[in-house]
This record gives sequence, structure tokens and C-alpha cells, in this order.
Amino acid sequence: MTRHLLSVHVDEEAVKKILFLPKLSPQRRYLLHTLINEGNFKHNISSVQEGKGSIVVARRNVLANRSTSDFTACEFCKKWMTKKNLWRHMKTCLVRKEYYRSHPEESDQKRKRVAAVRRGQAFVTNAAFANKENSLQKLFNRMKDDKVKQIVVSDELICREAGLRMSGIGREVDQKQDDIYRVSQTARMLGRIVLMARQTITDVSLDSLIQPKNFDLTVDIAKKIIN
Repeated sequence: MTRHLLSVHVDEEAVKKILFLPKLSPQRRYLLHTLINEGNFKHNISSVQEGKGSIVVARRNVLANRSTSDFTACEFCKKWMTKKNLWRHMKTCLVRKEYYRSHPEESDQKRKRVAAVRRGQAFVTNAAFANKENSLQKLFNRMKDDKVKQIVVSDELICREAGLRMSGIGREVDQKQDDIYRVSQTARMLGRIVLMARQTITDVSLDSLIQPKNFDLTVDIAKKIIN
């Protein structure tokens, strides 16, 4: 368990609090797992922001043949797992149970399975892009979560283009129903171009694709998209 904490700054006060608790006590186990989840969460968010590296999930054996977009975090304990199994985890999540014990006024509507993945993904998106403008966070929250989105959110040039387009559609009260959808489709088109290019050049970005040396590759990809 210690291994997962090495990539982040450990909260020394939290560690001291845990060490003073009796060994094998439920409280010590609870706090230790919470600290591990926090460390894994920070590592995973860093991987999402950079668009590279592996993520740490609750069960490592489920990573085989899966994309990062197949996983999301529990909004309560921050543990990462497959979206398919998130609702099962919600039934036994100790942090979630403690939250509702402390907030009895919360509506049962929030507990529904149908919203678990959507809230978890929004939680991840907000954490990963807290430093980006609100319009981009809104765009990413509404975007389908897949390999194309992973490229969009980690590619600086695509984000810049999406940000300019979001600024161009004006205030939220002035936006038409399909304005954000059109921005999303433009960003996803650029993301698909990069995704196709990575079949030839590993870790290529939109910025490198528009360089003269990659002109032929970019033209070939454009032809494939059109056809």
C-alpha cells in the first residue's frame, strides 16, 4: 500500500494521526485507506492532465485491455474503478455512509445508481481542470468520456482553440441550444485527427501535426475523415 503514496506529497499530520491509533483498529484502517485513495487520486489526476502515464485503480487486474476512459473515481472516497462497477462500490463505500450520516438532510435522489458515474466523472473533470476557465470545464463535463476526450483535454492547442470558441459564443444566457455542442464537435474532430496520427507517430500533438514535416500525414488523415 505504501507504494501508491510515493508519487505524491504525503500529509505528514495525517500519517502521524494514523500511527498513533491502535494497530488493526477499524479507525486506523479507515484513515489509512482514505490516505492511500487520496494519493492515488492525485497521481491519476496528474496522468489525466498530461494525457500520458498509467492510472492506479482499486483492482489492478482489470486494467488489461482497458482505456483510462473506462474508469472514474468515487466522489466520496476518491477510489478509482470501472464505471460499470461504481454503483456496486457505492453500496459499501464507508466514506459515503459517513457523509450521509453527517448530512441527513441530503436528498435520496443523489444516491441513485444512474447518477453515480456522471457525478464521479464530473468530480474527476473538475479536479483535473480546476485551473482552466469555467467555460472549458463546462465543455469537458458535457463531452463524451472516451479516448478522443482524453486527447482533447490534454492537448494544449486543442484546449486553446476550444477556449476561444467557448468565449466566442458569449454569455451562458445568450447561448443557443446547440452552441456548446458545435464547439464540442470541433474539439473532438481535432482530437480524432491526433488519435489517428498516433497510429503512425507515438505521442504526437496537434501542434506537432501542423509542422511542415508532418504535412503529408495530416493531409492523409484529412482525406480519410472526408471519405
